[in-house]
Amino acid sequence: MADVMVVSIFMGYLGLNGVVDNELENMSSKGELINIITTNGTHLESGFYSFLSFVIISFIISLMIKNSRLESSNRADIILDNEETILEHSDEASKLFKGLKQDMPLSYIVDIEHELVSFRHFVSLAKTNPRLEHVLHTHKGYFKITYEKISRTKYMIVFVDITEQKEKQELIKQNERLDAIANIIQSYSHQLKKPLKEISNQLQIFDSTDSLDSHQKGELSKLSAKHMENIYSIIKEFTGFFSKNDTNTEFNVQDSINDSLLILSYTLEKESISLDVNSEGEFALFGKKSYFEEVIVHIVKNAIEVMVERDITDKKISLKYGTNEHTNYIQISDNGGGIPEDILPNIFDLDVSTKGDSTGFGLHMCKLVIENQMNGYLTAHLTENGSMFKIEFSSHVDFFN
Repeated sequence: MADVMVVSIFMGYLGLNGVVDNELENMSSKGELINIITTNGTHLESGFYSFLSFVIISFIISLMIKNSRLESSNRADIILDNEETILEHSDEASKLFKGLKQDMPLSYIVDIEHELVSFRHFVSLAKTNPRLEHVLHTHKGYFKITYEKISRTKYMIVFVDITEQKEKQELIKQNERLDAIANIIQSYSHQLKKPLKEISNQLQIFDSTDSLDSHQKGELSKLSAKHMENIYSIIKEFTGFFSKNDTNTEFNVQDSINDSLLILSYTLEKESISLDVNSEGEFALFGKKSYFEEVIVHIVKNAIEVMVERDITDKKISLKYGTNEHTNYIQISDNGGGIPEDILPNIFDLDVSTKGDSTGFGLHMCKLVIENQMNGYLTAHLTENGSMFKIEFSSHVDFFN
C-alpha cells in the first residue's frame, strides 16, 4: 500500500497546486477571493472525489491480488489419465500432498473410500458441465476441486485447500447444534414440570384428607399413573435420538428402511394397517445409520398413532423411495386425514403436534437429523386423504459430504 499512498499524495499535491494557481489568476479583489473559496463551483470538490475514488479502487485491487496469491499458494494442479493414475503435478501439489509422485494412483490423495466414489461421480458430471465444483474430504484436509479436460485420455483436477475455512464452518455448525440441544433441553424441562406438578398435587390430596373412598383413591392413582407414563414417554423420546453411539458410515437406504419397518411390524399387524413399500431405484447415503432409521421409525410411528387416534377404518401407509436426475428421495404417506392447515407450516417446531398429548419433539429432531446432520431436506405436505413426509438428498456433487 506504500506505493499507492505515495501516488495519492503526489496526485493530491498536483490537484491542489493547480487549484491554487487557477484561483490566483482569476482573483481580482478580496471580496471575489472570499466568493471563490466559499463556492462549491471550485475545482477542489471534483479533485477530492477523484482522489478518494482512486484510493478506494487501489485498495480493492490490492485485496483482490492478495486473495489471488493466497488461493494460488493453496492450489494444486494434478493431471490424471482415465485409469486415475497421476501423470503430472505442480510444485504446489507436492507441498500439499507430501510424498506425491508420478504414476501413483489417485487413491493416494483421495484416501477415504466413499469420497473416492463421490469424486468419480463428480468427474462424470463435470465432463458435460465443466463449471461444477465439488468439496472433497480426505485425511489431509478439505479441498475444493474443479475439472479441466486436456485430451481424450487425460484431464486435470485443480485442488484448492479449504481446510481452514471448512473447520471454521464446522465450528459454527457445532455451536448451532449445541444451541439447538440447549433449547430442546429447556423446552423439555418445561414439559416435565406439568405432569410432575400434577402428581405432587395428587399426593397432597392423599396426605391432606382421610375422607376419600376407594373409588376416589383409585381415580387419583390412575391419574398419577397417566402422568408417570407421560414423563416416561418424554424421557424415552428425548433419549431415543441421543443414546446411540454411532459413527458416520456409508449405508444402503433399502436395508435401513427394511430394518426400520421390522421394528414396527408387530404394531402394524396389531392395528391392522396396510403397508405398501415401493422402490424406484436404490441409492446409498453417508451419515449416522441409526439416526436415519430413527427418523423413518418416528415418521411411520406418528402415522400409525394418528390413524388409530382418529379411528380410521381402512388404515394405509405408503413408503416410496428412489432416485431421479437431481435427487434421492423417500416419501412416507398415510390416509389419516392430514395435518390441519394452520399447523402445517410449523409442524417441525417444538410444542407443535397434531396429537393432543405430544410435545412435537420427535418431528423437530427428525428435521435436525436430516438437514443438519445429513445435508438433506425434510418437508411435510397434505395429500387427498392424509399427509406425506418427504426426505430428499441431492444426487449430485455434495452427495457424500
